Amino acid sequence: MKGSIRAIFLQTLFPEKCISCKVRGEILCLNCQSKLSPNLDYINKNTLAFYSYKDPSIKKMLWLLKYKGKTKVAHILATLIYNQILELLVDKKMMDNFVDPILVSIPVSNKRKRKRGYNQVDLIAKHLSQKIKDDILYIPNVLQKTKHTKRQADIKNRNQRLQNLIGTMSVHKEAKGKIRSRNIIILDDIVTTGATMREAEKTLRKSGAKKVLMLAVAH
Repeated sequence: MKGSIRAIFLQTLFPEKCISCKVRGEILCLNCQSKLSPNLDYINKNTLAFYSYKDPSIKKMLWLLKYKGKTKVAHILATLIYNQILELLVDKKMMDNFVDPILVSIPVSNKRKRKRGYNQVDLIAKHLSQKIKDDILYIPNVLQKTKHTKRQADIKNRNQRLQNLIGTMSVHKEAKGKIRSRNIIILDDIVTTGATMREAEKTLRKSGAKKVLMLAVAH
């Protein structure tokens, strides 16, 4: 919480410059936002990322949100993926009967949350749900991290990445009844191999989730 309050104070005290064109006002100004092109990337049938992590603006925003306390970035990222998610939900509803989904964010460990002051994916999910509240229901803290692990980005071996995540998540006891027999959207900021998403999906299905769609801002 202290980290979050400090971040808000600093953002108010020092107006932002656009990370792309350097115009003062927003972390990424509306003009530069309009120039970003979605790069829809299906990691598998049920896992989709909306932007390329190689895009300098996307990469910088995700870094600022995750490591530098720039919480305003969460609203920008939610805005960027909003239309793509709406279109996807229309298709999923027609083709797969994917209706009335619950939005769930990938958890971080308590250690990382205390250090950062927030879970960056929670912030994106919250802003996103406010934009499409008629189509999805966001329930915070459905998934929880049961133990602290190495960052996936620091592990290069694929098998070790998979082993690093086994048994590291659970569904909060108060959420089990809410997700049973419901369609679920899992949201993450970055997906690489998809190992984190798959572990989250497995955990949710064990608690009775119906269909699971996995979405990330970038890949």
